[in-house]
Amino acid sequence: MAEEEPRAKRTRVAVERLGDDAEVAEVEESGPEGSGEPLGEIDYVNEMIGKIKDDDVARLLHTICYGKPGKQTTRKKGLRAFNGWADASVAKTKADKLATNNKVKVTMIKEVCGVLGLEKSGTKDELCSRVTEFLAKPSGENVVKSAPKKRKAAKGKKKKGKKGKKGPKKPRAPSAYILFCKVARPKVVEEEPDADQKEIMSKMGAMWKALSDDEQGKYKKQSAALKAEMEGGAAEASEEEAEESEEEGSDEE
Repeated sequence: MAEEEPRAKRTRVAVERLGDDAEVAEVEESGPEGSGEPLGEIDYVNEMIGKIKDDDVARLLHTICYGKPGKQTTRKKGLRAFNGWADASVAKTKADKLATNNKVKVTMIKEVCGVLGLEKSGTKDELCSRVTEFLAKPSGENVVKSAPKKRKAAKGKKKKGKKGKKGPKKPRAPSAYILFCKVARPKVVEEEPDADQKEIMSKMGAMWKALSDDEQGKYKKQSAALKAEMEGGAAEASEEEAEESEEEGSDEE
């Protein structure tokens, strides 16, 4: 009896299973289903998505939008394309699931609010409702914060020029009243030795007012003469300084 030939062994072919990421990619490729603005077309949100550094925040936001965390390489692209859910009423259900998920911390929800430009205050329930209500039909009108402005390159600070030292204050000619007080004060002090400074000044003020025009005119003339004398001296000093400056300039040449 002839021996039977051994049967050829079957080659096992690995079955390629679609994981979570493949499901998400399929959802993203089919296009957004909602009727709101794509997140990528809302200036502030678009810029904030680009600035996400924490993968946990991006995964959480992607999970809220699509139900899965998505691939790292296409996650932000998917977020920018998202424009809401076909049935906006699911927002309440999603908010409840999110709020009761102990793995999702309040700090993470606040980070998501920051990306979407939403208010960060409130309880976990309030934050979750705020996020899902916005994502049900995204709109730039509901964004609290405006798009970040690009900082202008800081201009070099202008160095302030050193201010020249001010010269000593020029003495002023005493007024007619001051000249009168110099004469009247010794008399008042002699007559009222116990009077204080205020009383002495008050007394001299009354005496000045009691003078006739001619008597006041005498002191006014003295004041005018002193003023003219001082101004004349100042003018001469200025001329001398100018001449000295010219001489110094010619020496340097």
